[in-house]
Amino acid sequence: MQFRMSLSLFLVFVLAVPMALVVGSASASLSKPEFTVQYVDHSYDVPPTYGKDAYTGQTIIVSGGYHVDNRTIDVTIRNQPFASYNASGHMTQLYYNVRSKGHFEDWNGASVRTVNAFEASASGYTVVSINIAYWSVREGGQIDFQVQAIAGYPAADAAYCGSIHFTTVEEGPWSDIQTITIGSASLPSPTVQPYVPFPTPDNTWEQNSPTLPPAEPTENPIMPNMQSGVLLGVDFERMALIIMVVAVVVMALSMVVLWRRLATK
Repeated sequence: MQFRMSLSLFLVFVLAVPMALVVGSASASLSKPEFTVQYVDHSYDVPPTYGKDAYTGQTIIVSGGYHVDNRTIDVTIRNQPFASYNASGHMTQLYYNVRSKGHFEDWNGASVRTVNAFEASASGYTVVSINIAYWSVREGGQIDFQVQAIAGYPAADAAYCGSIHFTTVEEGPWSDIQTITIGSASLPSPTVQPYVPFPTPDNTWEQNSPTLPPAEPTENPIMPNMQSGVLLGVDFERMALIIMVVAVVVMALSMVVLWRRLATK
């Protein structure tokens, strides 16, 4: 009797552990993002263009030069490991939400601004640059920032005439708060070409910038930070867990057959 009880408990254990691993792999796997915040001056001068007078042959100024004031807050996020997986027929990818507020206001106040579903880069870091030209922040003002990692996918919505909408599948916890004080902006790093969202009247930043020059390619533009191996819609990690569960079930059934044979003797 004691042998039968021990064998039953063992079978329950070997069946429960792999299933817990499978459930754990499908649950929240996103962690608090690590990031830095810096006030950077990306301003630049556009030189005048010159031409030739058709009647005198003299060089003339066709259009005058001008200065572009492009001071930004650069949020540099360390990309966390992420394995893409199938969700309702769509492969998920890693994205980030960024939110900010005045230091002396809560997260429900009027100063809260957000960048939603900003896709992670293929390198080790993702840079979200926020143009503060539209903000009423005086020198010495303080701004709080938080970052959240999310998994999801963009897809066309037939109800909105094929426009692209983002579907969030999984959300990680919000990061710790980082506070920046607006003062003298630092010069940008020559290797970083930020992507600058511009705010709209409803305090939501868009991810398009008509004033910045295109990013220059680097020597090593691709540093994969995502595991994208997929077999029939299942990534390698989940496939390994499924195989392990099947193996354990087969072993458990074999032990049940062996136990019955021993019990009949």
